[in-house]
Amino acid sequence: MSIVCDRRLHLKIKIKSLAAEARMIRAEERKIGASWKRARARAEAAGQEGPFEPSPASVGRRNDLFLHRWGPVAVHTREALLAYGFLRGRDYARLESSTKCPPDFDDVAKLVERFGPVWGHGEPILDYKARKESEALRWKAWRAAALAHIVGAAEAAK
Repeated sequence: MSIVCDRRLHLKIKIKSLAAEARMIRAEERKIGASWKRARARAEAAGQEGPFEPSPASVGRRNDLFLHRWGPVAVHTREALLAYGFLRGRDYARLESSTKCPPDFDDVAKLVERFGPVWGHGEPILDYKARKESEALRWKAWRAAALAHIVGAAEAAK
């Protein structure tokens, strides 16, 4: 019986945490938008003339939240999902059939290193090192295939 000696479950939890973070940010964005609607309704009820303008501070907060969700949170989620797919033995083409920009493979490699093979209890150190080397070779092949897929997809789109 082989025991999986990696931290895939931890990576799965990280992915779920990032998804929850994106949902919370989206909910806060919606709250700010709803406050604009309420303020607009109050202004119209008070007979205020001209278009309603939300405060620059609230616009800035909403934009900051949006950019955080679409920037770092989305990028980290993508990298974590790619690392998780690699650790589960999935091909890159199956994970991302089309993409406009390649992922940061160095960051994905860091996640694979962090959540990949670990030394199991009772496992001989030489077996662990062999498993680790095998994983490194598999990563190089996976990355090369991913880059080939991205280049092929870009040429096909032309």
